[in-house]
Amino acid sequence: MSKDIRKMPYYDTKIPVEKTRLEIEALLKQYRIEDISWTTLKGQSTLQFMLYINVKGVEKALVFEFRPPRIFIPRRQYNPKTNKYEKINFPHDAMSHRLLLWYLKSKLEAVEYGLEEAVKEFMSHIVVSLPKEAGTTTLGERIKQLLEEGRLEQIALPEEPADDKDKRKKDAIEV
Repeated sequence: MSKDIRKMPYYDTKIPVEKTRLEIEALLKQYRIEDISWTTLKGQSTLQFMLYINVKGVEKALVFEFRPPRIFIPRRQYNPKTNKYEKINFPHDAMSHRLLLWYLKSKLEAVEYGLEEAVKEFMSHIVVSLPKEAGTTTLGERIKQLLEEGRLEQIALPEEPADDKDKRKKDAIEV
């Protein structure tokens, strides 16, 4: 995340979360996605929707899950107990929901205009059952968990020179 949150997109949005949710639902319906669900648990919003795809002539239903990022902004608030103003981090849900709206819009357009197939574009957000455990998670979260546990075999990549490997280690993204 950027150091100066005020420079992030949608920081100054005045559009309420509820209106953005309605816009997201309208966007999904525009792309023929009708089965949509919003839940909020401990302040974290979750969007789920079902997408029907055709696999070798058989229609399959896939559930996708998206969570707007939890973005907090510092605000000054008066504390009557200490008789002082204090900096407190408040969630900026309006900003995070605007971010989700435009993220989904770009992904849906990529699918609509043939840049990518729906399953590939949304793969990390597909909801899957956990083996031998109760519950579900997204495919992306499951892969991340397996990587962290060292239980996912390394994907075969072409050989590269040693100096490229050292550079790649420096540029690696931490998960």
